[in-house]
Order: sequence, then C-alpha cells, then structure tokens
Amino acid sequence: MYSYLFGIPGFQIVNVFVIDLRIIIENSLVEWEELGEEGHTGNESEDRKVGRRKDFLVRRVELAKHFIRTNIEPEWMVLCLLPVLPPELRGLNDYSFAGTRS
Repeated sequence: MYSYLFGIPGFQIVNVFVIDLRIIIENSLVEWEELGEEGHTGNESEDRKVGRRKDFLVRRVELAKHFIRTNIEPEWMVLCLLPVLPPELRGLNDYSFAGTRS
C-alpha cells in the first residue's frame, strides 16, 4: 500500500523512534534528587538556574504521565517522511510576474 502511495518500490515505514516514557520519568526523578541534594548555594544566579531546571523537570514528568494516562504515543508526533507529489500532479506555477511587483 505505502509503496504505491509514495512511488518507491519496496518502501516500508520503520519506527525509528522508540520512546519509553517510564525511563524519562525515572531519569527526571533522579536528576531532581541530585538537584535537591545540592541545596542552596548562596549564589542567586545558580539558585535561579536550579529552580528553572526543577520547573522543567516537573513539566516533563507531568507531560509524560499525561501521555501514559491517555495512551498517546510520542512517536506519532514525529514526522519522518514528507510526502511530495510527483511532478505530473503538481500545479503549474508561473513566477514570471514575481519580479514586477513593487
């Protein structure tokens, strides 16, 4: 079916991206614990940086949990191939007037 659609003989869709959300959650929690062990450094910019990283980790975990609850696969959001119409089916565009516009 896909070989007909894309005009490529023997074309197969291969899942290149395999994302395990549980691993993402576990790694985020480990990083959160490492950031928490450091405590306050007394340096205001370092503390802000740690706070921003913790906020990012919270958003990442919440998003991963949402994907798990709703059975959404993140792989579906990655577009690996862009379908392109063959030249015979493309519209003819005349760009000769493009230079005359002001």
